[in-house]
Amino acid sequence: MFSKNLPRTLPYALRVEAHTLSTGSGGDDVRTQGPQRPNWLLEMGVKVPDPESFRAAAAKLQRNRLLVFSRWTQVMMRFEKGLYANPDQDLNKLWWDLVEKYQELKRPEGRDEPDFAAKYHIGLPRSTSQLRTGRDVRLAVASRPGQGRCAGCWGTPGR
Repeated sequence: MFSKNLPRTLPYALRVEAHTLSTGSGGDDVRTQGPQRPNWLLEMGVKVPDPESFRAAAAKLQRNRLLVFSRWTQVMMRFEKGLYANPDQDLNKLWWDLVEKYQELKRPEGRDEPDFAAKYHIGLPRSTSQLRTGRDVRLAVASRPGQGRCAGCWGTPGR
């Protein structure tokens, strides 16, 4: 979808995404990480009256966002594992069992539709959710006050 309207005359390597994280979730660093940092906002010309309060609120927002996404990732990875282990099982039941367990959402009463099939993520390269979660954890560790860069990350001393 991201390369849909590129001219077919371009070489293939220029018409496809370099990596799954360069598409939808790849822009999350810019959309969610930058605007939550007072220094980034100052560089963009936005005045932040109380940077410390802003930083604390942004940290809470980020923590909540990561918690919600980690639960979604549990559903997706475990559904995919169950799908491959037994593709003949009742996949809608498996889906809602996982949604109830990890997201604590109740399945709609009386509904028996293939809701799992609405999740196009299942057909994408397997690494999408795992890479995004790993990236979020790395960013959280690397941005901890007083911690500097995360130990063992590429580009840090000892690597």
